Amino acid sequence: MNTSYTFAELAAQDDAVAVAGRKAVSLVELLKIGVPVPDGAVLTTVAFKQFAAFNRLESQVSEVLLRLRTPDAGGVADAIAALKQAMHEARMPQGIASAIAAIADGAPQAAWAVRSSCTQEDMAGASFAGIYESVLNVRGEAALHAAVKQCWASMFSDMAERYCARNRIDLGQGGMAVILQRMVNSDASGVAFSVNPQSGHDTEMVIEACFGLGEALVSGHITPDQYRYDWYRDQETGRQVNHKGLRILAQPDGSNLTEMLDEQAATRAVLTDAQVATLARECLRIQKAYGFPVDIEWALEGGKFYFVQARPVTAIHYGALQMEWSNADFKDGGVSSSVCSAFMWSLYDAVWEAICPNYTSSIRVHPDFKVDAWGRMFFSRPYWNLTAIKAGVKSLPGFVEREFDEGVGVKVTYEGNGHVTPLSLKILARGVSVLARLKWILWRSKSRLPGFKREQAARLAELPRVLAALSEQALPAFYIRFVNEEFFRSEYSYFHHIFSTNNAMTLFRDGFKKLKSRYTVLDLISGLAGLSHLHLNVDLWDVAQELRADPATAAYWAETPTPALIAAWRAGSQEHGMARAAAVVERHKYRSTRELDITVERFGENPEFLFDNIKQCLALGAGSNPHDGVRDQADRHEKTLRDFAASLPVHKRGGMIKRIEELRFYLWWREELRDLSTAYYHWVRQLTLRVGQRFVREGIIDSVEDIFHLPKDDINAVLSDKMDGATARVRCQKNKDYYLSFRKFSPPDEIGARFLQDEPASAGAASATRFHGIPCSQGMVEGRVKIIADIHDAERLEKGDILITRFTDPGWTAKFPLLAAVATETGGLLSHAAVISREYGIPAVLAVKNLTALLVDGQLVRIDGGRGLVEVIEVPHE
Repeated sequence: MNTSYTFAELAAQDDAVAVAGRKAVSLVELLKIGVPVPDGAVLTTVAFKQFAAFNRLESQVSEVLLRLRTPDAGGVADAIAALKQAMHEARMPQGIASAIAAIADGAPQAAWAVRSSCTQEDMAGASFAGIYESVLNVRGEAALHAAVKQCWASMFSDMAERYCARNRIDLGQGGMAVILQRMVNSDASGVAFSVNPQSGHDTEMVIEACFGLGEALVSGHITPDQYRYDWYRDQETGRQVNHKGLRILAQPDGSNLTEMLDEQAATRAVLTDAQVATLARECLRIQKAYGFPVDIEWALEGGKFYFVQARPVTAIHYGALQMEWSNADFKDGGVSSSVCSAFMWSLYDAVWEAICPNYTSSIRVHPDFKVDAWGRMFFSRPYWNLTAIKAGVKSLPGFVEREFDEGVGVKVTYEGNGHVTPLSLKILARGVSVLARLKWILWRSKSRLPGFKREQAARLAELPRVLAALSEQALPAFYIRFVNEEFFRSEYSYFHHIFSTNNAMTLFRDGFKKLKSRYTVLDLISGLAGLSHLHLNVDLWDVAQELRADPATAAYWAETPTPALIAAWRAGSQEHGMARAAAVVERHKYRSTRELDITVERFGENPEFLFDNIKQCLALGAGSNPHDGVRDQADRHEKTLRDFAASLPVHKRGGMIKRIEELRFYLWWREELRDLSTAYYHWVRQLTLRVGQRFVREGIIDSVEDIFHLPKDDINAVLSDKMDGATARVRCQKNKDYYLSFRKFSPPDEIGARFLQDEPASAGAASATRFHGIPCSQGMVEGRVKIIADIHDAERLEKGDILITRFTDPGWTAKFPLLAAVATETGGLLSHAAVISREYGIPAVLAVKNLTALLVDGQLVRIDGGRGLVEVIEVPHE
C-alpha cells in the first residue's frame, strides 16, 4: 500500500476509508460531485505505521493505548507526554519525506492546511469534532513534517479516549491519515449546516460566515454572521450580522494576523444576498449526493466558493416545533420505513387527515385545541401528531402516559409514569361514554366487513379490463375519480378498521388483566386460519413441489439463473413449469418487497423475488412445509383455548371466549383489508405510471418515475388544466431534491422539543448482554443471529437463523419458514413481524432500540418472545 495518494489517485482505491480516513474520502466525494475543492494529497494510514516502526515507537504506542483503556492504572498523562516528545524528535523516513516534498513542490508558493483524517471520525453518530488536530498556514518542508507529526500525535489523547469510550468505539482499531491541502487565501470562510441543527427545520440551512480564515470562527475570536436560507422556498429566512470589524489573514511565515477592518467594512454583512443563495445551492448539491444532512466547511476566494470538508450532522434539536411527532406504526413495514416520495405521502396523508379527526370525534376523544396537521413529513419520512393523539386519550380514566408510549413504541424521555389521569366523576362519565361509542362502532363495522370485501374484490377483478379499454382522452377524468374516490374509500375503510382493531385489543387487554391468568394475550391471538399474508408462502411452496415432481424441471429451475427465468416468463414460455409459476405471479402481482413504497416495482412487473423464493423452496426439506406450520399453530390454538377456558370459573367462560373470538375476528379482518389496500395501491401505481408517460411526452418530467415526486393533488391539477406544466416541473424537482437529500438518513423515531436525534450505538461494542423489547410471539429459542439490513440482503438467510433487522415488510413473509426467531428495532403487537411470527409459532421480540448495532453476525443469542428479551450467550470469535 502506498504512503501517499493525490485526491485523484485516492478516488480509485477500493477501501479508501481504511487507507485515508473519512475526512480525506469526504474531499474525494466532493470532487466527484463536481464542487470546487482545493488541490491536495493524503499521507495514508500506512505512513504512520512506517514512521513508528522506523523510529521504534511501537512499544510506546501500545503502552499509551493500554493506559488510555485502563486510566485507573495511572501514568496516562506521563505516557502521552513521553510519546509525543518522542514523535516530535523522531526522524521522518525517507519515503515519507520524499512524498511530502513531492506534494510541496507541486505548489511551491502555497501555504498548506495539514489536517488529521482518522478512519473513525466523521461517522453518522460520532463526528470527533475538535478531537484531532489541524494545522493551518504551513509553509516549507520542515514545518510540514512538524505539522504531520502533530496530527499523528493527536490520536493519542485522554480527550480522544473519553470520546471513544462514550461512543463505544475502540480507539486502538483506528488509523490516522493526514491531509495536505492547498490553503485558500480566503476573503471569507465559514461553515454551513444543510439542515437547521437547533430548530430541526429540514429545508432550512444555517450558514455562519466571517471575513478571512475560518480559524477565527472556530477559535471563537469572532462572532460570525449567521444566515438562514430555506432552499425549498428559495428565500432567506433570517440573518444576524454579528461581525465586529475583524478578520484573520494568513502570513508568509505561517502565522495569522488579526486585522481591523475599516469602519464601512465593519458594519457590512460578510456575504451578499446572491452569495448566500449560491452557497445554499452548492450545499444542497452536496446534501443530495450524500443523502443525509451535512456539516460543511467552505471558503470564498476571488468570488468563488471552495469546500474543504463535509461530514454528517451528528445532533439535531427540534426546539422550534410546538408539537411532538412519532413514526410508530408508520415505520414497521409502513410509509416511514424508508425515504418516502411526495406522491406516496400525499395518498396516505389525504386519508390520515380525514380519518383522524373523524374517528377521534366519533368516540369523543378529540383534542380540545385546533389541530393544524395530523401528519407531517420530516426528513422525507412521515410522522403522526403524537401531541394531538395524546391530548385526546389523556381525558380517559386510567390513562398512564408510560403505558401508552411503551405500548405503541414511543421513546420515553421522562422519569416515572409521566401523565396519569386522575379519577373523578366527570372523567369516569366520559370514560363510560367513550366505551359505549367504541362498542357501537365495533359492532357496526363487524356487520359491514363481508359485504365491503365482496364489493372491493369485484371491482379489483374488473379493473384490468376497464384499464385496458381506457383511452388517453378519458384518462384524466378516470384517474382523478379513481384516486380521489375509489382508492380513498378503500384506504379510509382500512384505516378505520385499524383504529377499531387497536381499540378492540386495548379493551380486551384491560379486561384480561383482571383475570390474573397464567395465560397471556399472545397465547390467544395466534393461529388465525386462512390469513391472507400466508397465501404467498403456501403458493410458493406448492409450485416448488410441483416442479420438484419432474426431475428435469426441478433441475432447470435450480440451475437456471433468475434473470433467465424472468426472460422466459416475459416471453410467455409454457415449458419447464413456467405456466404454473406464471399463475403464482398473476395471483400475487400486486405485492412487492416494500408494499407501502409505491416507487417499488410490484411482483407482476418484476417477479425476481418470487422466482428466487421458488428456487429456495426447491432446496428446503419437508420440515419447511407452510401447510404443516399453519395447521400446527391452529391446533395449538384450539388446545390453548380449551385449556384456558377450563382454567376460568364457569360463570366467566362464555363471556371471555366470546370476547376472544371477537378480537380474533377483528385481527383477521385487519389483514384482509390490508390485502385489499395493497391491491388498490398496485392499480394506483399502474395508472400513475401511465400518467407519467403522458407527462414525459408533454415535457413536464424527464422520466416516468419522476411522477412519484409530484403529490396527487398536483397531478390532478395538471390533468384538469388548473396547473401549468412549468409550475409542475419546478415542484417535481423540489420534491425530488428533498427525497434525495435524506434517502440515506435515519431520522429519529420521535421528533419534538424534548427529543434529540439518537446517536446510534457502535456494532457489537455495548457492554450490555440483555436487551428488552415488546413481547410479540411466544417461545424461547437459542441460535445464531443474521443481521439483515433490508430485504435485498435477505438471500443470506438460512434455515434456523434468528433474524435481526430494523423492521419487516409483508415482502418478508416468504422468508419466515426459514427462521427460528425474529427480533426487530421497531413494531408492536399488531405489526407485520408479530402477526406472521405468531402464525408460524416463531418467537418474536420487537421494538428493541439500536439492536442491529448492538449485535453482530454469528452471535449466539436467546430470544424469549414471551418476556420480550434478547440475551447474548456468546460472542463469535474473530
